[in-house]
Amino acid sequence: MDSKVLDRYNSAEGATDYLGKFKRRWTERVNDRNEQKVLRGLIRAAGIGKVPGLALDLPCGYGRLYPVAREIADRVVEGDWSFPLLQAARGRERADASLGPAFGYVRGTALGLPFRDGAFDFVLSVRLCHHIGEREERLQYLREILRVSARWVVFT
Repeated sequence: MDSKVLDRYNSAEGATDYLGKFKRRWTERVNDRNEQKVLRGLIRAAGIGKVPGLALDLPCGYGRLYPVAREIADRVVEGDWSFPLLQAARGRERADASLGPAFGYVRGTALGLPFRDGAFDFVLSVRLCHHIGEREERLQYLREILRVSARWVVFT
């Protein structure tokens, strides 16, 4: 993955910029709402109901898709490369206690996830692939999210 992109997201400035992205522009708010609607529709169409184990939301960013993941599993691990965004996800959790807390927060890269094979019943990975420029790295990303999933993977 591009180290400049990783460094930007892991900086306070980059995280703050990303945090405001979906609130600053009305087009991004509409995109966010539509994206969540499409994801929920895909999940329903695939016949994915409540899973008994863990779900992984990676990259979780500031927890934008946590509500979607919580609809699938009661225990969701939020994962991201960015420490500031993981901290923001924790803040979002405290701000909206109705969803309950995440099962955990883990910093990791999608090219080498720090989880055992089949650790999750459901993996949600949205808006990451376009940051991975090299074909072999995209394949590694897919291998990793498939490796840690015991059952379902939804990615864009």
